[in-house]
Amino acid sequence: RIRSKGAPRNAFGVISQREQNGAFTAADKVSILQHRIPKLTREQHPEVERLDSRAYGGQFSSDGTRFVAYFQDRTIRVY
Repeated sequence: RIRSKGAPRNAFGVISQREQNGAFTAADKVSILQHRIPKLTREQHPEVERLDSRAYGGQFSSDGTRFVAYFQDRTIRVY
C-alpha cells in the first residue's frame, strides 16, 4: 500500500517499525510531532507533577477518567 506524501502513518505501524528497528525514523519523528502530539500551551495543559524518576509507561482507565503511570523508582501513580 502506498501512502500519499505527507499522510501520517497509523500509530500501530510506526510503533511496530520502531520495535523492529530499535529507533524511530526521521520521517516518523516528524510525523509524530506534527500529527500525534497535541499543540497546547502551558495554560491549556499545565504540568501535573515534576518527577526525578523516568516513567516506564502508563495507561488510561477504560472510562478515561484516570491515568496510571509506573516509574523507574518502582512507584505507581494514579492521576
